[in-house]
Parts: sequence; C-alpha cells; structure tokens
Amino acid sequence: MDGSHILRERNNEEFTREVNEAAYRLNLIRGIPQFLGEGYIKTIPLVYLSDGLVENFRERVRISMLYLINNYLLKNDWEKAYSLCEILTKFDRSHYDHFVLFGQLNKVLGNNEKARQSFCEAIAICKRDKNWDRLKGPSDPSISEIIASIEKEKKSLN
Repeated sequence: MDGSHILRERNNEEFTREVNEAAYRLNLIRGIPQFLGEGYIKTIPLVYLSDGLVENFRERVRISMLYLINNYLLKNDWEKAYSLCEILTKFDRSHYDHFVLFGQLNKVLGNNEKARQSFCEAIAICKRDKNWDRLKGPSDPSISEIIASIEKEKKSLN
C-alpha cells in the first residue's frame, strides 16, 4: 500500500477546512444556516441564495418562531410571546394561523381592536386560499369551518 491515503500532519489543517466547508454547504442546502469560524468572533459569508433556499429558510424561521412563541406561552411570558408573534405577523403574512394566534394574544391582553383586526386578516387569508379544501387531509377542517371558528372568536370580543 502506498501512503497517499494517510493524512499527514501538514495536510490535516487543509483537510479539516475542506470538511468544514463541505458541511457548511450541505447544511446551507438543507436550510440550516450557521456561522463560520471558531472562537468568539464568527462570520456569515455573503452567498447568493436560490429562491428555493430562501423559501426553505423562511419556513424554518416561521416554524422556529412558532416554537419560541409556544414556549413563552407555556412559561406565561406573555410579553415575549406577544412581541415574537407580532414580528411573525409582519415577517410572514401568508399564514392565517399567525393572525389567529396574535388575535388570541391581543384578546387575552384586552387589546380588542387589535384582536379584531388580526382575526379579520386571518379570515381574509383563508378566503384567498383556493387550494385548502383540495389539498387538506381527511382529518383537517374545511376552510369554511376554519373561517367559522375565527368568526366565533371575533364575535366573542363584543
């Protein structure tokens, strides 16, 4: 056997760098952003993201924020849950559930007008979704059932 397959000490650093760069690229493709570098100061490289990758990142941010909001609700930290939910409704205006949750938070906090506006936005999003009933699973509610439940929440504000 020749020695070409053995890592030599002088090649170790280069090999490690290449493996780390490959892992970074693979995670990026999976939509998992990460810092580069070691130690206290790290960087985010400037890279062009494809439309698919941007959408993947947006979805991960959305899901992560929902997890954080639920975590703060379970801990009764209404202020953090509220501020993150408010950011989420600005970050992603295409999901009705963000606006229902924000409306419910406002209702609990006594902000009835903001709650009403949020429920109205959720209903508008539902009415624009022409694919819901066609793509929903058998146990999922219909779009009209969802709208009816949001209307009920809205009426409870009176």
